[in-house]
Amino acid sequence: MGRQAKTPPCIPGLIDSHCHLDYAPMSDDLQATLDRAAGAGVTTLVHIGCSPKSMARAVELADAHPQIYASVGIHPHDARHLDDAMLAEVERLAVSSPKVVAVGETGLDYHYDFSPREDQLEAFGRQIDLARRLNKPLVLHIRDAHDDAWAVLAEHAPRDQDPGVVHCFTGTPAEAERWLALGWRISFSGIATFRKAVELREAVKLVPAERIMLETDA
Repeated sequence: MGRQAKTPPCIPGLIDSHCHLDYAPMSDDLQATLDRAAGAGVTTLVHIGCSPKSMARAVELADAHPQIYASVGIHPHDARHLDDAMLAEVERLAVSSPKVVAVGETGLDYHYDFSPREDQLEAFGRQIDLARRLNKPLVLHIRDAHDDAWAVLAEHAPRDQDPGVVHCFTGTPAEAERWLALGWRISFSGIATFRKAVELREAVKLVPAERIMLETDA
């Protein structure tokens, strides 16, 4: 008979900084999902709305549940669809509730390139400008695009407010150091526990405790 993996001890007061509660199977029984999270010590969840439909749902869930907060923005996969009307909807939702705490996830994804890179760059810059105008931090999705992300941020990012968090970081220690030098928080998912993620765990060690965030990206 094989050994069963031990359940790790519960750490109370955890924040899941990045989840998608409108995805099945979590959305099929949201209360059960929230109960399981609470049982694991997760007391707060940030639900990421990153498409026109999911943004509205994120705000709705945040307003309905005290432990849920929301972020709204357009994912780089959908950057080709961002026009003036859609950006106006992001802004409307971002100010529609005090429980909307950030803009995003936005950024650059050069791994999949589901949207042309020029569209990604433009959408990213426009959402940075929006976050600056609203004085809200950003939730960044950056994959295989750190250099271009830094260039866009250098052009658009505010210098006098909390920049935000780099979500689901899977980069190198050097890339982590660069984000930290620019004032960003870094969020890690379960990928950091993978056997082959040796370099990523070296990056984790570089991040001060007050700058680390955790997420399921569920």
